[in-house]
Amino acid sequence: MGIGKSRSQSPAFFNGNVLRACEVPEIIHAMRAWFSILLLLSMMAVVPLVSAADQPAARTACNHDEERDGDLCYPRCKSGYIGDGDECVQVCPSNSQDYGNKCLMGPAVLLKKFYTRGAGRRME
Repeated sequence: MGIGKSRSQSPAFFNGNVLRACEVPEIIHAMRAWFSILLLLSMMAVVPLVSAADQPAARTACNHDEERDGDLCYPRCKSGYIGDGDECVQVCPSNSQDYGNKCLMGPAVLLKKFYTRGAGRRME
């Protein structure tokens, strides 16, 4: 390209070379190949979503007398207790502070009671 010439005034350029009419079909062929590859990749991304939709939905709730902890269902705890895995742990009174296995009520310390509620049942 000479001094003072711009690309808009010169013939069509492709990578700095003059684009010849015989090269156009090769470019179209390459573009079609890339389009086919992109179409194939997009179809591969959709196929797992379709097969997952065909599977029955997993159960996400426990019976009314059970509570869920992770993927397991446990019997509900008695009143005044809260579930923690396979154990039910006493809830601290409202006028105290909860410190894990104990409740602090001013200077007094109250150890929490707990009981085992058995092994959990896997959700079906």
